[in-house]
Amino acid sequence: MRPTANRGFNHRQAVTEEWFRTQVLPRVSGARFLPYQVRQLLTEHLPALLRDADRKSLARITGDLVKVSARWRCLPFHYFRYGGYRREVSAERACSYLPESALFHRLLPGGQGGQRRRRRPPGRPRRRRS
Repeated sequence: MRPTANRGFNHRQAVTEEWFRTQVLPRVSGARFLPYQVRQLLTEHLPALLRDADRKSLARITGDLVKVSARWRCLPFHYFRYGGYRREVSAERACSYLPESALFHRLLPGGQGGQRRRRRPPGRPRRRRS
C-alpha cells in the first residue's frame, strides 16, 4: 500500500481545522457555555418569569422542565428564554424548541446528527493492516 501524496499546506490546515472544530471545541466550549447560560437565566429570564402574570403554576412548570430535559437530555435554559412558562405554550410545543446546546454541541459539530465518530488527530499516520 503506497502512502498518499502530500496534498500541501492548505489541505493539512483544512483537516486540522475540521478536527479542531468537531473534536476539541465541543468538549471545551461546553464548560464555558454553562456559566453564560446560568448568568443569563438569573439576570434576564427569571425576572421576566416573575413579572409575567400569565405564567403556569409551579407544578406545571416543573413538569414541563422534566419533559423538556428528558426530550433533549440537557438543561432546559431555552424553556425560559422562549417563554415556555406562559399558559398558552403547551408542554409539547415547549419540547419542540431546539436548545442551543443541542444545536451547537450535537447537531452542528460533525454534521453527523449527534453521532460521534472517533477520528485520528492530524499528522498521525494510519495503522497498516497485515
